[in-house]
Amino acid sequence: QGDFIKKHHKDVLLVGSVERMSSDVRKLCKLLKAKMPSSKKRRENKSSLLSTKLSPKAISNLKKHYALDFHCLKIMRDYKLIDKELWESYQTYSNE
Repeated sequence: QGDFIKKHHKDVLLVGSVERMSSDVRKLCKLLKAKMPSSKKRRENKSSLLSTKLSPKAISNLKKHYALDFHCLKIMRDYKLIDKELWESYQTYSNE
């Protein structure tokens, strides 16, 4: 229900995301005054054989299933733990 975030938001140093992994790791290293880890390229699944398209029903089902997660993301947005751009990117799904 987001109670943990509400209670401890002032203790959060950084909320990272997969979408911004590289820049988030750089921010974290800067905050911790640590060296950047080696940037060894990881394997990516970019096969044209794999479809990422979801039906409207699938999108609706996922939104229902992850309703609590979206609620908690909204609380993080309210406390400015995630920025508006990232929050908005989670509100839509592109079937491209």
